[in-house]
Amino acid sequence: MSPAAGRNRQDLAGFTAPQRKAAAALAAAPSISQAARSCGLGERTLRRYATDPAFNNYVETLRTEATDGALRRLTLSLSGAVAALEELLSDESGVLRRQAAADLLRFGLQAAEMRTITQRIDELERRLAE
Repeated sequence: MSPAAGRNRQDLAGFTAPQRKAAAALAAAPSISQAARSCGLGERTLRRYATDPAFNNYVETLRTEATDGALRRLTLSLSGAVAALEELLSDESGVLRRQAAADLLRFGLQAAEMRTITQRIDELERRLAE
C-alpha cells in the first residue's frame, strides 16, 4: 500500500478548490498537459502544485482510491466472466470452444502463478521482519 493510501481524507481538506480540481485531473490523466486541459488550469499551475509533497500525496491518494474501486469492480465481475467462458465451452463452434478453453487455462495458470508469487513474497517479508 502506498503511504498516501493510508492517509485520512480529512487530512487533505486544506487544499483549495482549484488544487482539488487539479489533483483529480492529475490522478485521472496520463499527462500534465491533458490534466490541465481537463481541469481548465494552466500547465505551469499544475507543475507548481506538483512541487508540494502534500499535494502529490493527495494525487496519489486519489489514484489509489480509483484503482481500488476498479479492482473491486473487476473482482465482482470475475465469476460472471468465468461463467461466460465456461458457457462457450459447449458452443457449436469449435473455434469458440478452443479459444474459451485456452483462455480459461491461461487465466487459471496465471492466477495460480500469482498466488504462488504472492505467498513467496509474504514469506520473504515475514522472514525479513524477524
